[in-house]
Amino acid sequence: MLLFNSIAAILEGICFSSLLVGFSFLDASDQSKHWIDSYVRDFIGQISNHQIFVLFMITAIVLQIIRSIIAYCGQIAASKLSINMQICTQKRVYENIFSAPYAKNSQIKMGELLDYTSSPSNLFSQAMDAINRVLVSLFMILGYIVFMSFISLPLTLSIFALFACVWQLQKIFFKRVITASEKHAHQKVHLESETTQYLEGWKDINLFHRHQWILQTISTSLDAIAKTTFKLNLWRHVVLPFNEIISIVLVGVAVILGLYFLQDLQFSLVATLLTFMTLTYRFGTRLQIMTTASAEVAANMGPLIRLDLFLSQRASTTRDAEQGICPKNWQRISFNSLNFSYPNQKTPCIKDISFKISRGNSIAIVGHSGVGKSTLLHLLLGLYDAPKKSILLDELDRSSYKLSSYKQLFAMVSQNVFLFNKTIEENIRFGKPNATLDEIIEVCKDASAHDFIMKLPNGYQTQIGERGYLLSGGERQRLALARALIKESDILILDEATSQVDSETEQFIQQTIEHLKKKKTIVLVAHRLSTVVAADEIIVMDKGTIVERGTHESLLAKKMHYHNFWNLQSL
Repeated sequence: MLLFNSIAAILEGICFSSLLVGFSFLDASDQSKHWIDSYVRDFIGQISNHQIFVLFMITAIVLQIIRSIIAYCGQIAASKLSINMQICTQKRVYENIFSAPYAKNSQIKMGELLDYTSSPSNLFSQAMDAINRVLVSLFMILGYIVFMSFISLPLTLSIFALFACVWQLQKIFFKRVITASEKHAHQKVHLESETTQYLEGWKDINLFHRHQWILQTISTSLDAIAKTTFKLNLWRHVVLPFNEIISIVLVGVAVILGLYFLQDLQFSLVATLLTFMTLTYRFGTRLQIMTTASAEVAANMGPLIRLDLFLSQRASTTRDAEQGICPKNWQRISFNSLNFSYPNQKTPCIKDISFKISRGNSIAIVGHSGVGKSTLLHLLLGLYDAPKKSILLDELDRSSYKLSSYKQLFAMVSQNVFLFNKTIEENIRFGKPNATLDEIIEVCKDASAHDFIMKLPNGYQTQIGERGYLLSGGERQRLALARALIKESDILILDEATSQVDSETEQFIQQTIEHLKKKKTIVLVAHRLSTVVAADEIIVMDKGTIVERGTHESLLAKKMHYHNFWNLQSL
């Protein structure tokens, strides 16, 4: 792109050289051109001055045509560069999002993440087109300055001094444009994020009949965006009329000062002044294009700065570069005086927790909502970084192992099942990409899902819709269990897996748990205590700490927290 633009600028200079020489031969009475007359006539022969003038005009036209073709090639190069930068940046954005730790992404709204993925496609095509116009104009202006200096250095310096003053004024415009652009970008992303949130909560909005409140909130955001957009356009559009005025001023100054600075040149005054005026006009035009394009770049700086900040701050912090591989014959996972608090929270939500998960055993974690059960699971799964030496795999800290290797130990079925808008077979294969159909059918039988799948129109090839909405809650839960089983992990985690299913599905899941005992290590988190009765150990949590632990029978005998939970659910 730079090569094409520089060649185009050189051809522009040669073109104006042809104009100057041609204009000089147009004045037959002028004798000051004789120093070049002999060189021209020796090269093209004895022809009239008018014929020489026409020849140089044709030369200038041909050079302009070639320059335009090369400038077009520069635009194509800029377009290619823009596309490459866009795709490269989008890949980096997706890599930053999907390689970032869970704790990082959980702090950012979904709408913001979606904006990061789409913004490069909108930004780079506009920004690179404007940058290319800036570069083309810059090269042309440099060429004009060189050729104008050749004609008259004092006159050129005078024009350039005026340009410097103009540039200082335009810097004020650009600063205002960039400030408004940054504010506009943040407001737009905030609105998109809020809109995404409202669409996801559309059911609750209808249930609570909060349509007017949502519309009022969106209307307020739109009014703020409109105000910022007007301010942005106010400063951005002032550049064009300002530059048009400056172009005329430059030409006028060139004419007035030219009468004083161009008296003693070797070329005729009329030819030189006409050429210099043309150069000054083209200089002003290019200056106008460059500053207008610069204003467009400035208008895109807000989103670009925001995107650059995202890419620079969100490098992957996964531990896969470390060498440790989790041993296949591991024996226990130990929690040693674990304390944890979320970012920007001073009070720990997990306080001095210690227990062990032994291989082949089943352990249950129970307690009221908000006591820290889910946080404890997130720490166990490596979704959040625990303090050093607070979670051990056998005798080594969890961080000693590759995070990818550590996560292979676990398969999980959560309360809120997420299924992709794909076929049943594809959703289950998500747990093991190279699984065969026979393996998929086998785990579906273990999860009591095979029978209802075969009753569907296309069996395992049935499309289940967005988030699996074509299936019932119990059917989605069974598919999630099958997806977890096909992963063939050592530890199966069931996080409130039976809280939102019917009694029949709960019974199927309990039968599956009983079948898997001793084959897998099972971690249960449940409100329904009927699910945890057969666990080898039950841990009762309250206010982020362990208040009781033992078997079902021993905890009932203590007649404390667990006993109270059991009596409440038995009524």
